[in-house]
Amino acid sequence: MRKISVILFFLLLMGLTDAKAIQSQTMGGELIVTHVSGSQYKLQINYWRFIIGLPAPHAFQVHVRSLSSNFFAPNIVLTKDSFSVISPNYAEEHYYSALFTFPNITDRYEISTFFCCRSPLIINLFGPSSANNLLAFSTEFTPSISGVPNSSPRFYLPPEPIVLANQPYVHGPFAYDLEGDSLTFRLDTPQTNGNGYVPVNLINASPFWSLSALPIANSIFSFDTMTGTTNWLTTSTGGFQHLYKVDEWRNGQKIGSVTRDFRINVLGSSFNPTPPSIFLGGNQLTGIALPQLNAYAGSVFNLTIAINDPDPSTKSFRFTGPIFQGSNPAMVTTTNTSNGISASINWTPGTSMVSSTPHMLHIRYLETTPLYTFSRDIPVMVTVLPAVAGLGNNREKENNLVAFLNEDGRLNLTLNLDEKAEMRVVAFDVQGRNLGVLMEGQYAEGQHQFISDKLAAHQGLIILRAEDGKGWQKTLKLIKP
Repeated sequence: MRKISVILFFLLLMGLTDAKAIQSQTMGGELIVTHVSGSQYKLQINYWRFIIGLPAPHAFQVHVRSLSSNFFAPNIVLTKDSFSVISPNYAEEHYYSALFTFPNITDRYEISTFFCCRSPLIINLFGPSSANNLLAFSTEFTPSISGVPNSSPRFYLPPEPIVLANQPYVHGPFAYDLEGDSLTFRLDTPQTNGNGYVPVNLINASPFWSLSALPIANSIFSFDTMTGTTNWLTTSTGGFQHLYKVDEWRNGQKIGSVTRDFRINVLGSSFNPTPPSIFLGGNQLTGIALPQLNAYAGSVFNLTIAINDPDPSTKSFRFTGPIFQGSNPAMVTTTNTSNGISASINWTPGTSMVSSTPHMLHIRYLETTPLYTFSRDIPVMVTVLPAVAGLGNNREKENNLVAFLNEDGRLNLTLNLDEKAEMRVVAFDVQGRNLGVLMEGQYAEGQHQFISDKLAAHQGLIILRAEDGKGWQKTLKLIKP
């Protein structure tokens, strides 16, 4: 009880709660569907709550309706299975489930739920004086496509509820699909209903929320639609509601979507004044970037990550992604250092991992203090290429290109060549428009470094395409605030 009182005192001190907010302990939730057998599926809600206030509910009610017929099944009860801690002393995740048999497995369905209440102190809420700030979220789902059972996308990692003002917040929910369907990411409007009930068509509910949930005054914000990674730097403190929507595609057709709705609390930087310095593969990540790396089937892929963070706290990593699964998973060695923590990832991909679509390696750095756990997500895209005859398995090393953004927004390019080569690097925006040639010409063996301000006027996602005129290509993505 004393620990709860201390936490409550700090929350009141920061203006993140009041009497109603204490009762409104809801942080957010998501609803996923998993095939069991035949036309029977498991409906599951992952619900997040702050540990102050009322306890988590014993059950949730969901509603299932067909989007192509008159079928409607209200008030299906999902009971609680278990729970886990997201952030020690601060937030929990609770799991609810029930079995459900779809009457027609080829229909598309909307599965929706609601729960009271969101906090009235959320900054991006339109109606803070409303009596019913309901949490409402839904999933669109097609049980079977062309006779093949389907499961909805889901997420490897829970949300991290704490952001520090004036320090980069990088969060990747890291969604995946059991059947390997294509996924795209977008931000959407968090939903609620002021009348106290869930409408039959939740998709058309009138939102009480700003569509631009997080980009606010005095902040830098970007969102990568290919990976779902949010990059945010804000000076404002308080609570913000955030909604991810993950769309699922098969053979060019959208077959469903899942929403993840959660609250983020922005604290003053005094709670953790020293931001971590991150070194990936020996290069410091000084800007907001999404590293793109190549691996080769049958060859060892090694990646080092080092965190320099002298704060007196407990430091750890969490590694997730397809390269850590299967019969030949990547191995990780972690070492605590005098000023932080480091790790080495070693993986020898098999031919089954060869793909033109990158595999995401997701690294979450966690720093645990007596009161809070702070995190920083580091998503890395790894493309597995086949061994190239006559070139061995070191083609990437022969034309090694590293790019990142300096603190002043200028682009820093480092090129390492094992032999003389004709090189060209071109920048594009997310619509494919050419932003200019960054470097072009004959370059001798050795290391070459370039600093360019050609992208100074551009913001958002920038794609760099490098090629040597002999068939070698490399693509990098950077996010410029």
